[in-house]
Amino acid sequence: MTTQPASGTLICLDASFAGTLLLPEPLTAGADALWESWAQREWRIIAPPHFGAEVVSSVRRASMRGRITPEKEAVALEASLTRVWPTVEIVTITPRAWRRAWEWAREMNRAGIYDTLYLAVAEAAGAEFWTTDENLVRALEAGGWPLPDWVRLATGCASPPGEAGRPSREAAPRLGAPRHRVRRAAQVGRPLPDWV
Repeated sequence: MTTQPASGTLICLDASFAGTLLLPEPLTAGADALWESWAQREWRIIAPPHFGAEVVSSVRRASMRGRITPEKEAVALEASLTRVWPTVEIVTITPRAWRRAWEWAREMNRAGIYDTLYLAVAEAAGAEFWTTDENLVRALEAGGWPLPDWVRLATGCASPPGEAGRPSREAAPRLGAPRHRVRRAAQVGRPLPDWV
């Protein structure tokens, strides 16, 4: 059984979201507004140990592919070191979370567990998981299971979170698979994963 976010004040941040903060992308302004609102509310932001390597790799990859200049790459690296790193708490991955990341990878038919470690950390901590990785969300939905309600895809995040301290639907929609997916999974005799 999944632990649900207790207070809405704990965020597990995917490296894709941090990359969006640092690189010129369509979602940068919205991600920046969310980041600032979390800082103002003093929400705790956590990530697994490989977070930093993934963030710096995304900046380096953008430069290698010609999306940013070497000068902008250096600026993005400095921003990650001065703006992102001091705010994100790197958490230790417990044996249980390692097992859960492996289970997620198997359920999603993924070879690596880099992305699923974020899910396992968020699930174990009862945190909202924020990402801009649409491929990850599609992989979560591909099995026909409902998307956990604590997974947030920051696609429409141009406006800051709602007044109650929770993201508004316009700011970042709570994604969720339609109920028919649960029925369909049950109809074909597939067991539902324990997070349903």
